[in-house]
Amino acid sequence: MTDVIVRVEHLTVDFGDFRALNDISCEFREGGVVGLIGQNGAGKTTLVHSILGQTTTSGTVFRQDALIAYCPDTPAFEPFLSAREVLAQSSLLAMKPRRLSPREATETLRRVGLADVGSRKIGGFSLGMKQRLGIAAALVLRPRLLFLDEPTSALDPMGREDVLDVIVAAAEETTVVMSSHILDDVQRVASRLLVLDGGNLLYDGLPEDFISSREHDDRVTLRVDGNPLSFVEDLRARGVAAHDVSGTPDQVSIARRDLGATLELLSRTPERLVALSAGEATLQAAFVERLGRARSAA
Repeated sequence: MTDVIVRVEHLTVDFGDFRALNDISCEFREGGVVGLIGQNGAGKTTLVHSILGQTTTSGTVFRQDALIAYCPDTPAFEPFLSAREVLAQSSLLAMKPRRLSPREATETLRRVGLADVGSRKIGGFSLGMKQRLGIAAALVLRPRLLFLDEPTSALDPMGREDVLDVIVAAAEETTVVMSSHILDDVQRVASRLLVLDGGNLLYDGLPEDFISSREHDDRVTLRVDGNPLSFVEDLRARGVAAHDVSGTPDQVSIARRDLGATLELLSRTPERLVALSAGEATLQAAFVERLGRARSAA
């Protein structure tokens, strides 16, 4: 297919005795935002590095003759450079270097909301401004595929909104792959979803299909104060099939039928319960349930 930028076939990556990716096959096509999600150690970074050619693999990574760009989670620049100088440097350091015109630099900075600070030194930029500048430095390369690693993780709510707007706008011209633990952000902007778990591809498809596949009436999520593993052990001692929620520090998932036994346990130490939710049609809730089902089946 002509719209396929990268095709991954039976990709496996081992680091010694540890298998980071296990027989992964997927494609990255023209257009939209791809949300790449999974718990720590799921293989997200390894997949990106494999596509970029930075990791030894078995299997096949087919790349069209198209530029692929990457922006790390905390882009860093020399503090004495201006935003315009960063963009000029980026364009000259590319594999196919070219001189960036002042007009293109201005337009790129405008696209990321930095048009008014093009001459300012980076040393005075906030985290959100540096994040947007990192995306701009990638966009001047004119990539067909752009990988963003945790683009909103270190930002305040307003900064997150700004960067998400930039990502949506960038996706009109290039395919953006956004790796993130903030699933609300992924749900807002992603048109396609890749879910990794333990080096395996758990899901590849539309976010809405992933969310709608959740058994909304069967699971209840509890936020607890303290170690969720301790709470899970207490529940399991009562016959409750509970599990902690991957990627979150304080959440426990139970079946709705076990809610009575769970609340009876909590009645002895009610201060442990912070919040309780059921039937949420969110990517976070669907992710929690799907990983729980995958673990139970393993």
